[in-house]
Amino acid sequence: MSNVEIKICGITSEEAIVTASEYQCVKYLGFVTYNKSKRHLTIEQARHLTNLVPKHVKRVSVLVGMPTKDFIDKTKKMYEYFQIYDASPSQIQQLKLTSGKKVIVAIKAKDQKAVDLHKQYIGIADSFLFDGSSSYGTSSSFNWDYLKSIKSSFFLAGGVGIKNISNALEISSKVDISSHLEEIEGKKSVKKIEEFLLKVEKIDEQN
Repeated sequence: MSNVEIKICGITSEEAIVTASEYQCVKYLGFVTYNKSKRHLTIEQARHLTNLVPKHVKRVSVLVGMPTKDFIDKTKKMYEYFQIYDASPSQIQQLKLTSGKKVIVAIKAKDQKAVDLHKQYIGIADSFLFDGSSSYGTSSSFNWDYLKSIKSSFFLAGGVGIKNISNALEISSKVDISSHLEEIEGKKSVKKIEEFLLKVEKIDEQN
């Protein structure tokens, strides 16, 4: 069985869900609720899409800042995970208590100091995600060497694509990809999803 865990973030279409779910390495699909993102979904749009996700794939709500109680209540049956940028350890702890969901703490890895901030969430976060330091959801690259000393489970995000996925999987077996699977910003390309996941499968078979 594959140890590789791929998370495709910024899902906005039925076609992307159907295509991605056919590949064993896809363990998570991310749905963005952040109105400054090209991949933003309303609760109703996200509800429709998350209902199409097969049970073997985990559904992740991607948020900037803490969700409101109203949002938590309305999305209770839609997600298995919250992925949160810009929340304190105490807020994450409270979110886990009130929602009963697992939480991925997302960190902008602009430098080693920023990466080291993850230590204050150890024992609270269920996993971490390290992304580039530009605006949320743009998936910009950063120096992956910052992550070499991390012992906790984490997703490598930010600048991951078909050309560097082999290197990315040497850093972490958990990889998050978004914009590199798009031809038009905010809309996943079925062709690019297939090409990327076939490459992942090929790498995984060789290891």
